Amino acid sequence: MSAKPSPAQAPRSRGSRRIAATLMVSTLVGGVMARCSADTGGARPAGIAWDECPPSALPPAVEGQTRDQGLDCATLEVPLDYQDPDGEKINVAVSRLSTTRPGKRRGVLLLNPGGPGSGGLGMPKAMASILPKLVLDRYDLIGFDPRGVEHSTPQSCGLRDPSVPGLFPYPAADGSITKNAAHAEAVAKKCADNAGKKLRHYNTANTARDMDRIRQALGEKKISYWGQSYGTYLGTVYRSLFQDRTDRMVLEGNVDPAKVWAGQVEDTWGKGMADRFPDAARVAAAQADTLELGTNAAEVSRNYLTLADRLDRRPAKLLGASIPLDGAVLRNTTYALLLKNDTLSHTRQLLESRREPVPRQRHGRRHQGPPAGVRRSAAVRWHSGGQPGHHVHGPHLR
Repeated sequence: MSAKPSPAQAPRSRGSRRIAATLMVSTLVGGVMARCSADTGGARPAGIAWDECPPSALPPAVEGQTRDQGLDCATLEVPLDYQDPDGEKINVAVSRLSTTRPGKRRGVLLLNPGGPGSGGLGMPKAMASILPKLVLDRYDLIGFDPRGVEHSTPQSCGLRDPSVPGLFPYPAADGSITKNAAHAEAVAKKCADNAGKKLRHYNTANTARDMDRIRQALGEKKISYWGQSYGTYLGTVYRSLFQDRTDRMVLEGNVDPAKVWAGQVEDTWGKGMADRFPDAARVAAAQADTLELGTNAAEVSRNYLTLADRLDRRPAKLLGASIPLDGAVLRNTTYALLLKNDTLSHTRQLLESRREPVPRQRHGRRHQGPPAGVRRSAAVRWHSGGQPGHHVHGPHLR
């Protein structure tokens, strides 16, 4: 199943780059983890035969890229069911960016961007622009697409629109969750019909076992690991299964393993958005003349909630968009923009993309149009019928 793009595929703020670099140096170069053992079962996998990567696995060129050699890719055969290691097999796509200083090499650093459901084949190239030279000199960077994802053997529920509003639905305007429950039931039935019994094997524990198969195929006694968001949960599961095969580990943006996932949404993500939103409200308040949402954070917050409630009841038609802008789309897009300082300013474009038409007098009759004082901009287009559309110039809103 798919998920929204992970931060590893988006620009990172200077602050988060410094934090990641500091964590990498202190943990990967200096720390040591405890040990115990576990087993994936079955015969030891053959070594990996490296080849060229598919173009779709290569990330866009990153300014400040510190390494210029190419990314190698391969596929590794693993059991679909680790309880039946000699049964059906699937492929896991793996990538490698080798250290340029083999004499200083300590080992391999596996990378996971989160998700769940995000591909990681291009992560070594993306992370090479962030990690300090001390880490790049000592580790081969290893990426992989988790089982069922992207270049690995695919597994799909056949969902026609696995969009963020569908994955993270909000209650209806009247507070009911009847449609949410029906949607969840329909998704579950679709997955059961399309994936059947195989779906049970696409889980975090088996992905961790796949990671250990990667370790074996690389000929490494231990692996080091960096994971973000869901990747922290995956790393935790790997270490719990294979403590004696774990070297250094960096977990950034931790997911509480005791709250995956319902408790995480309620206790962490919702609180995080509430704590972070005032920063976006201050951005909007600083442009009160343009946005007209308020002159201070508290006023903007109140007007934002009013806007979300209004869009719940009457979604806006947007030019060039396949779905209307309703309250769920507004909240989910806002959540995505709040994750990084780099994208915080785009909340202005999001909020500017929808203005509620209000009746006003024109030539003796009531006319639907933009509210008095609203400036037209490149981000807002008004149809003759009064419904607004938009073109938003931001990476999360195209």
